[in-house]
Amino acid sequence: MFTKIESVITVYGKTIKEIRIKKYLSLKMVYSGICSKTNAIKFEKGLRQISIDKFLKVLDNLTINFEELLWIHNGCMPSPTSKLSYELTTLWNEGKVSEFKKYINFIRKNSTGMDKVKLANYVLLKEHSDGKNLENNNSNEFYINIITNYLSNLQYWTIYDFKTFNNSCYLIPYKLMIYLLKEALRAQKRYLFFNNMNQILYSILSNCIDRMILEKDFNNANNFTKRLDEISLSINNLEFRLLNEYYKAKIEYLTTNKINGKKRLINILNTANILKVSQIKNEIKSLLKIKG
Repeated sequence: MFTKIESVITVYGKTIKEIRIKKYLSLKMVYSGICSKTNAIKFEKGLRQISIDKFLKVLDNLTINFEELLWIHNGCMPSPTSKLSYELTTLWNEGKVSEFKKYINFIRKNSTGMDKVKLANYVLLKEHSDGKNLENNNSNEFYINIITNYLSNLQYWTIYDFKTFNNSCYLIPYKLMIYLLKEALRAQKRYLFFNNMNQILYSILSNCIDRMILEKDFNNANNFTKRLDEISLSINNLEFRLLNEYYKAKIEYLTTNKINGKKRLINILNTANILKVSQIKNEIKSLLKIKG
């Protein structure tokens, strides 16, 4: 009898056979050192399971990853979640706001569990990135409560959870944000070598530090800039490093040494002009009340 994981893997046998044949790869080229020819044939017919580590080796020999396998298995169509995001984004970008809202309301009434969390995450992210209200304030509170409850009860972080926290760190209660940031940094150790994890964590930290400054929690903001320094060095991105220098100079300007902080901010402004980093440039001009 197949276990749940094994039976799921078995489902992809026929898709793997289809890919292998279309790429003109023999059974030996794909399964050599993994399993026998007989077991390979049975696996591709969905009659035999293989272990996860062997399954991943098969994908590697096919030169695809699991995400691409799912795409091909689904008939080269996106997952329901990706399709939903695409359809909503298309309606919004085309200016069909009334249709967008009707679609949102339909999904909201008919979604349960994680579907509601995904919908709330999408709506709040869209509003934050576009600076527009997609729905009324009561609806926004509804979505914020969904995300707050989800993150409050989080016991085990996955990449989706890191991204959800990143999207909502300006909206959830401040004390919860501080707690979740510490939890995210602990959970990040499991993803030390995961692709793009440093970029995800950098975005989380920078957003949280920005909110700390807005909340005038300069002690926490200053402490977390040290962690941001470590991550920005590993990413090797000048804009990321400049943003962290901006946070540190801004904290100094607003707290301990206004004169020195202003000097640092002006130097950073000059660098931002050279690198054409408009966000930092505009924020410094606004902070120092520089016109033009």
